[in-house]
Amino acid sequence: MPAGAVDRLMVIAQPAYAFLSTSEADGMLESAIDAIYAKTDLIKMPDNIGYRAEITRSEFAPERFYPDDQSQGAFADFVNKRITSVTGNTGVLGTDYFLYPSSQSTNRQIRWFVVDAEGQYLHNSEGRPLVINSSNVNRAASMKSAFDAALDKKLDEARALRTLAMTGMEPETAENLEEIVKGFNEGVLADE
Repeated sequence: MPAGAVDRLMVIAQPAYAFLSTSEADGMLESAIDAIYAKTDLIKMPDNIGYRAEITRSEFAPERFYPDDQSQGAFADFVNKRITSVTGNTGVLGTDYFLYPSSQSTNRQIRWFVVDAEGQYLHNSEGRPLVINSSNVNRAASMKSAFDAALDKKLDEARALRTLAMTGMEPETAENLEEIVKGFNEGVLADE
């Protein structure tokens, strides 16, 4: 798990383990991990970090934000062309080149550093690490649409998990709780 993952997951874990059975809370935490950290084959740890672990999940996995074959292919093409145009190197994303999310990334603005298969940063013409920015990828309307839909899905999943953890109820039930209580009270009061 990435740095800070435990803190992020505690928002869901604490109320889940406080209000649900252990098995339900475990399931909710697994769902939270899936909702926040997507599986990836495109993220690699840079060599200079000094910690050589395989990254199998990332909050900023391109596969999360470009989830279908068409958008994933277009994303890979964009990255491969960018690498070739800036460095002159040819290769394939996920085999020869990988990405590493910048600590400045947010859900709406992701920045990935490009690293080679050994974890070495690729550099631009100014000698700085080459960066792929989601705003540049999303200049194409189809890519922006895929990104926005995937982000909305990610945020909806996170909200639903938070609601379930805090209330023990599915979001639709929690949203309609006032109506349910009102109807219950009217029914009970009508019987008196």
